Amino acid sequence: MLLATTVVGTAAAWAAYFTARPLQRAGGFVAPGYPDLTSEPLLRAIFGTGLLIGVVAVFGVGVCAIVKRSAIAIPLVIGSYAVPAMILVNDHVSRMLQRWTPFGEFAIQQRGTAPTTSSAHGAGSRSPPPTPWWR
Repeated sequence: MLLATTVVGTAAAWAAYFTARPLQRAGGFVAPGYPDLTSEPLLRAIFGTGLLIGVVAVFGVGVCAIVKRSAIAIPLVIGSYAVPAMILVNDHVSRMLQRWTPFGEFAIQQRGTAPTTSSAHGAGSRSPPPTPWWR
């Protein structure tokens, strides 16, 4: 089951990546730079997303096996991922929740280095990624 959902999740992540790029550009968003298709951060994010989907599926089956009711298991699985994301109030709480809840699995989708941009900071400068709205 893990292998099947991981393969389907990886295929969906590839499709989402190749669909989002032209849609973003058509909407007027020009990203600072896209990695090439063989770069380590892109491959890690794509395959990590597929693995994350597989792990969530296995976690859901495990919770359903424990509680014996899908009506109870579905909110428990969704809540174990959504609630930590909603209560990230400061860095200390954020780090603690990312270590001790399933929400920490989303770290695989982070890129390792800041992109090279040509912005107001100067052509080719390395600027940090934008801060999320909840921080």
